[in-house]
Amino acid sequence: MEPEEEIRTLFLSGLPMDVKEREIHNLFRFFPGYEGCVMQYTNNQVVAFARWTDKPSALAARDYLQGLRFDPESSVTMRIELAKSNSKAKREEPFKGRGPAKLSSNNYNDFLSNYPPRQKPPPRIQPCSTLFVANLGHSVGEEEITHLFSSLPGFKRLKFYDKDDGAVCFVEFQDIHYSSNCMSKLNGYLLRPSLPLHIAFAKNKMGESRRRRDGPGGIRSPPGTRNQTTDTEHKTANG
Repeated sequence: MEPEEEIRTLFLSGLPMDVKEREIHNLFRFFPGYEGCVMQYTNNQVVAFARWTDKPSALAARDYLQGLRFDPESSVTMRIELAKSNSKAKREEPFKGRGPAKLSSNNYNDFLSNYPPRQKPPPRIQPCSTLFVANLGHSVGEEEITHLFSSLPGFKRLKFYDKDDGAVCFVEFQDIHYSSNCMSKLNGYLLRPSLPLHIAFAKNKMGESRRRRDGPGGIRSPPGTRNQTTDTEHKTANG
């Protein structure tokens, strides 16, 4: 009975649709043991298979690049795992650089220590019924911004902060469905030329946590706030 073949191929997903084989090659070419890759294109996704000389080399590259955001303009991160079988990758010319040409399990950690640690992406803020709105400048007033947001369904209230570097506000909706709808409609909206709205989910719901509250309504007052905040309530049909 023949021994089971060692899996030394990585499966990559989370790639942009316009990715090219040479980009995958350039991503891995400086990692010892890299042999080559093949691409598979379908109607809705692109995946790649990258082959290595041995399993420890493949695992080292996987652990170093796991979660990398391949396209800086996209929030999608790359997912790398061992493939179910080895691919028939085209063999590339090996890179003659620093580091062992082949890794054993004994020097796996030594290999990783030769590479600087990648910065972990900041934790994603969970969807929230409260939105944070920035880039209002100094010319946009509370009445104007309230009129804009109160026209959308699910609006509850708005807190306006006049900061030294421009106004910001927090807008509360009835639930995440309404706040998400608002973000998709108004994020990037031009209230003034060259002043697109920057809208994101707030870190916590308006008035939710007293322990973190150092500003009115359970929302932390932004630094540089000059004036006391005001609270604009939108009266709904249900009172």
